[in-house]
This record gives sequence, structure tokens and C-alpha cells, in this order.
Amino acid sequence: MILTIIGVVICPITSGDTALRSSRITIADELKINNEKIISRLKLAVPLFLISFGLTFVDFSLIWRYFAWSQLIVATIVLFSGTAYLIKGVRQN
Repeated sequence: MILTIIGVVICPITSGDTALRSSRITIADELKINNEKIISRLKLAVPLFLISFGLTFVDFSLIWRYFAWSQLIVATIVLFSGTAYLIKGVRQN
């Protein structure tokens, strides 16, 4: 019972929290926004939260389709970059 609660409730909550926090920090870094004051954090966190909340009303099969597609693209780019790095390293030796 406890493992079910941890797996179904706690893990997704912490994953969502981490995703929103990393998104906020990434956006703040790109826009050169200082994150020391709580008001500057809220200026980024509230719109991210509202967008996330709005996505809960969209059909999840549509969201997962695009998520799976984007993950395949990222994996392809990473594998291509790793291959190029290894080929470059072999040629230098």
C-alpha cells in the first residue's frame, strides 16, 4: 500500500516540481533575470504554472504523441553528436 502511494502520488509530484523549477531557472538564465527575490521568481513561476494547468485540459494522447516524437528527435541528435565526437577523436589519434 505504501509503495503504491509513493509510486502513484509522490513520485509524479516531485517530477513535476523539478520540471517546473528547472524550466523557471532555465528561462531566468536565458533572459538574465536575477532569481534572488521572491517576486522575480513568481513572475516566471506563475505563467509556467498557468500554462501547465491549461495543458491538463488537452487530450493527453495528443500531448504524449508530441512528447514521444520530441524524445526521438533528441535521442537522434545526441547519438549523432556522440558518433561525430568519437569519429573526430579517432581521426586525431
